[in-house]
Formats: sequence, C-alpha cells, structure tokens
Amino acid sequence: MAHNRLRKFNQRQMGYYTKQGLANDMCQVVNANGQLFIRGQTGHAMDGKSGIALGDAAAQADQAMENVKVLLAEAGASLQDVTGIQVWVVDRDYREPVLRVIARHLQGVPVTATDVIIKGLAVPELLMEVDVDAVLPDARL
Repeated sequence: MAHNRLRKFNQRQMGYYTKQGLANDMCQVVNANGQLFIRGQTGHAMDGKSGIALGDAAAQADQAMENVKVLLAEAGASLQDVTGIQVWVVDRDYREPVLRVIARHLQGVPVTATDVIIKGLAVPELLMEVDVDAVLPDARL
C-alpha cells in the first residue's frame, strides 16, 4: 500500500511545542491509496504567523476548517470529499458554537462525526481541535 505524506514537519519547528521539548516527525496529511487522513487542526493559522483567536472557540473552529480546506486542496480533494470528523472541545459550552461553524463549512456533506469534551489540548490557548478523514474523488467506489 502506497502512502504519500504531505507537509512533513518536526515538532521542533512549531513554536508552541518549544517548551515541551518535543521533536516528533509528523505530517499534516497522509494519503493512503486515496484515503486522506488530516492531522488535527486548531485555531492556529497554517502560515505560523497569524495569531490565534484567544477565548473564541468558534473563531478557532473557523480557522481550523480553513486549514482543512487548504490541506484537502493540496491533496486533490475538497470539503465535498470529507467522510468523517472527530472534534474535541475543552469545555461543554464550546461544543455548540464549534459544531455550528464546522456544520457551516460542511453544509450539504453528510459525514460521520464524533465530538468529545476533554480536559485540555497541547497548549492552553487551544479550545478545540478537529481531525478530518476524506476520500479522493477518483477513489470512490
């Protein structure tokens, strides 16, 4: 089985991991024979320069989905090709606004979905994260 890994990086390259001393090799997308696995996206912009919307889970969800759109396009897919999402929020009150934003981005695209309330994410300013799975258009049955 062939795997193509897009946007490879090491955690040392990401400023918010500096204090944690992590140095794992990762990538943003894995394409495994047409199945796309998108790394968890947060409110951090992909350019690494834009700030995060502190305290605003909905704005973080919007940025996360914009990141997903970019990554899908780089892999040859679009939001229409999304098959599943996994959403994490750090407070029950963030669940509804985050899911509304994600639903707006995925309007008309029925997906499998899991959402979980957790104690925290990699750094305190992150209020949500979304993992996305998709299938390339030419890989459909």
